[in-house]
Amino acid sequence: MSAQPPPPPRPVRDDDDDDDDGPAGSVTFATTNAGVAASGPPTTPYVPRFDELTKEQQDRIMAAQKEIEEIWNKKGNYTIDDDAWRTMPIFMEDVSQEAVDNNAGCAALASIVYGVDPEETATNRKEAGNKMLLLAMKPDQEKPVNVARAAIHHYGEALAAGCSNVSLNSQIYSNRSACHYIMQNFGRGLEDAQRAIVLDPQYTKAYYRGARCAERIRKYDIALRLIEKAYETRTPPSGAALSEFAALKDTIEKGKLAESQKQQKDKAARRAAAAKSANMAKDLQTAGINVTRRMEITSEQFGQYGNHKPYFDEEGVLITPLLLLYDEVGKSDFMQQAGCDCSVRQLLDELRPFAWDEWGEYNAGDVLALYKIDDGVAMPKWYTFDLDWQLLEVFRSSTYEMPGLLPCIHLVRRGSPWLQHCGEILQSM
Repeated sequence: MSAQPPPPPRPVRDDDDDDDDGPAGSVTFATTNAGVAASGPPTTPYVPRFDELTKEQQDRIMAAQKEIEEIWNKKGNYTIDDDAWRTMPIFMEDVSQEAVDNNAGCAALASIVYGVDPEETATNRKEAGNKMLLLAMKPDQEKPVNVARAAIHHYGEALAAGCSNVSLNSQIYSNRSACHYIMQNFGRGLEDAQRAIVLDPQYTKAYYRGARCAERIRKYDIALRLIEKAYETRTPPSGAALSEFAALKDTIEKGKLAESQKQQKDKAARRAAAAKSANMAKDLQTAGINVTRRMEITSEQFGQYGNHKPYFDEEGVLITPLLLLYDEVGKSDFMQQAGCDCSVRQLLDELRPFAWDEWGEYNAGDVLALYKIDDGVAMPKWYTFDLDWQLLEVFRSSTYEMPGLLPCIHLVRRGSPWLQHCGEILQSM
């Protein structure tokens, strides 16, 4: 009888921390003498120590050890399957058709060696995704998002197979849409459902899944159109599906009505705010303050400060939001409610010391207070005024115009080079 060839190397995990032969948990390979003709009793295979290996062998072991540590450090409960290596194609002596059908690794190797029909691959991967999808849809599933993500991976592999079966591809896109819905990726779910419909306009289930995703992102018109189109297919909803479509349509219509009512309320609120602003502008003009609709800052910047408006308190004092700009250092202070019976000097006393003014250069006596008048046509004009003037006096100046109900005061050090770009600075009157 001829001697049989020895089996392939079997991986051996060294978890003994007291053994100095190599790093804990390192992976080595041992060969057995089973089946080899020998005259004496079997001998224990020799396993070389780590320092006896070549540099290349050591590097491979350390790389494998790093991968093992990364796996162990991942969150989750893991157990070691001592027999897992038996299902790895590299250790199999005979790969049967049954192994190809039931082992993804064997199937992958077979497809490389012999080639597999793309439709067969797509079908295989679709079925694997379907199993994950069904698990993700179970009410008692603890981690449906993770399972749905695994299903999306399988469906992606199915589409990557390049299958020419339009109906099959439509089903894959539709099923992937359901996974995105579970993961709350409603936009992507709608896109996949629409792809499924383009490939197979008669696939009723894709319309339902697309409408469901569209409803969650408040695209109610699209959702209703998808529902209507589903009833026009060769196999319109029936039985339990008919009830599901009806319930979804009812949800969509209620959402659309609520959205419409909200938009109307928001529109009315904007109109009321505009009317209030117009009335406030009239009240300010009555108080001797010129107001212009042209804002000194952008609408985006204005939105950052909030929608604060001037008003008169119970004692008739004008309270207004105020933006202080320190242009040469690129800083600013915003006051939501500044009493116009105060002066800029008093406001600065409340704000100082400035964290950014390391050298104390912004003392009240060393600062110029200015406002800018810009009609958008001629060159802007800059006016300076006394720090001790009350804000109401400044706003009532004949040269002043309040920009967009948000007054802006510029504060610059006397003699600052920044003042050169202002051109001639005029005295407020």
